[in-house]
Amino acid sequence: MNMLRFVAITLAGVGLGALMGVLGKCTTGTCPFTANPWRGALFGLIIGGLLALIVSLRQGGQPAVEDKLPRANDKAAFQAAVLEAKGLVLVDFYADWCGPCRKLAPIVAQIAAEKAGLLAVVKVNVDAAQALAAEYGVSGIPHLILFRDGAQVASQVGYTSKAALEKWLAEYLAPETAPPATTPPPPPPAAGETGTR
Repeated sequence: MNMLRFVAITLAGVGLGALMGVLGKCTTGTCPFTANPWRGALFGLIIGGLLALIVSLRQGGQPAVEDKLPRANDKAAFQAAVLEAKGLVLVDFYADWCGPCRKLAPIVAQIAAEKAGLLAVVKVNVDAAQALAAEYGVSGIPHLILFRDGAQVASQVGYTSKAALEKWLAEYLAPETAPPATTPPPPPPAAGETGTR
């Protein structure tokens, strides 16, 4: 949650508390919210601050990097970003309401930043792209599908830790092994020499 929203919620609590202090009727002066506007504002500050803290913890605050990942929520965008791309592309099928998807999002963003140049990451919202989700058999989310040069090579469903995701990707990120180097045969003996001494 950004600081502006936190301050706004806290100030709303202060305002409501002060309003209760003005409008409330307390004849003994011991009522916590209605004794006077200052006491109401103080209790409103406490309650508003706690409410703002609870809201910020529930939202989890995803990093800005995640928001910069490209989306491909229609067939044309998916074709260009995934099927016509050269190299590896990791597609994250997700939904905004999905708790495991929100938990996985920062991990996928970190992988995208750390593996830039080796791996492209594209996100597909299954609510906005139901036809794409059906086409690729996405029935549970988060659902990660790895493509190489437009062809699907691997997939996995569900939340995974960063270490497990890196281990899964390592097999596909490793450069293709070159054939073992062979030593050239020794040159033939010069004319007039024998092969043994």
